[in-house]
Amino acid sequence: ATALDIVLKSVVRRLTAEEAKDLIAQLPSLLQPTLLALPPGPDKLITRSTIEADLVKQLDVDEPRAAQILAAVGGTIAQSVSAGQMKDMQSQLPEDLRGIFSDIRSQAA
Repeated sequence: ATALDIVLKSVVRRLTAEEAKDLIAQLPSLLQPTLLALPPGPDKLITRSTIEADLVKQLDVDEPRAAQILAAVGGTIAQSVSAGQMKDMQSQLPEDLRGIFSDIRSQAA
């Protein structure tokens, strides 16, 4: 739950306010109030490295494990929203963050 919270909050803050609202609308309703309360983005200081550093610090894991957690959470998010939403979201993210949102289902096909 902590990892999901860290990743979602970071990604939402990295997007424009409009795109963040579109993403949040497709997430489970229990997650929405906290995410909607975040300051509007895009916060361009958020990178894959800063998210991984937050995971290391808050979960007390090493860097390779933080990278694995980030990829797992990103894959889960990719499976939870529409392909169109994922494409729109990825278009706003820097290259280093786009890759974390791999939909495992599409890789298996």
